[in-house]
Amino acid sequence: MLGWSPENISFWVPDIALSHTSTYKCVATNKVRGGSLYKNLPSFGERICKGGKRKAGFITIPGRVDISDRPSTVDLRSR
Repeated sequence: MLGWSPENISFWVPDIALSHTSTYKCVATNKVRGGSLYKNLPSFGERICKGGKRKAGFITIPGRVDISDRPSTVDLRSR
C-alpha cells in the first residue's frame, strides 16, 4: 500500500472501521516519534494553494503612490 492516501485505504478496506482522519493522526504521531510512515504517503504535509505559489510575484514598490492620489491631469490624457 505504498503511495496510498488514507482516503484510499479507508475506502478499499471497508471491513475495518477506519477513517482517513484517524489514519492521518496515526501517521503524524509516528512522524513525531521518529517513524517513517509519512514517507509512504503521496504528499504528506504539502499544502496546495489555488493559483500557484502563495504570494507568488508579490512585491512592494518603494515610493508607491495610491491611484486615488494621482494628479487630475492624468484623467485628461487619451490614447
